Amino acid sequence: MSRKTLSREISSLLSKHVGEQCIFVNEPDLFRALRLEGDDVNDFLDEFELQFSVDMSNFVWYFHYNADEPPMARRVVPILSGGEIAPYQPIAFCDLVRAAESGCWIWEYPEHHVRNRWWRNFVPGPLWLFVIVGLLAIIIC
Repeated sequence: MSRKTLSREISSLLSKHVGEQCIFVNEPDLFRALRLEGDDVNDFLDEFELQFSVDMSNFVWYFHYNADEPPMARRVVPILSGGEIAPYQPIAFCDLVRAAESGCWIWEYPEHHVRNRWWRNFVPGPLWLFVIVGLLAIIIC
């Protein structure tokens, strides 16, 4: 399949998941530009893997987007060897084309370990403030 045909097919798949025609060939952060997050990205990548026969076993989702809900609460965090949190690494359209051409996900991830912020599953960010204020009110009274 030619690169042009492959690009059209990937664009068509993206359009299917976004619900409108989209061409974001030069967009550096494709998922953010399309406002895809969480399960929507997971669904797209699952279908991308099947439709283009791409081995995604090397793909490390928590470097690229938040697969959990809510979108702004990053629960799984990659910690680099120096102790700092790894920022998100955006995926561009050309990364998808390259993966489809090669048949596998090609990305160099830095050495890291993972910190799981499990408590974010139970108490959303703004709710912590109410919990702390409530506890202080109980202690003071």
